[in-house]
Amino acid sequence: MRYCIAGFDTFEFEETDAEKAFLRELLLRNEITNDYFDRELHQQKLIWLMMNYSGGALDVYRDLNDYCSKHNLLNRYADKNLQP
Repeated sequence: MRYCIAGFDTFEFEETDAEKAFLRELLLRNEITNDYFDRELHQQKLIWLMMNYSGGALDVYRDLNDYCSKHNLLNRYADKNLQP
């Protein structure tokens, strides 16, 4: 997860505050899978994240979608298995 978020940051998108917070807080996913003692607390934090920063997730999607559209990458990868 950290690798993916670090990679996303290399694109230098103009991130919204919600987008920054979403990406920062999304790293809780790693803690949920590796920290069994505070699992309930981390799950509650993740639910809070999605309730309060879901707009940030949409901003991440828009940035990636716009980038892929601009560089003609959507059809190249998304339809890869559909081509004869």
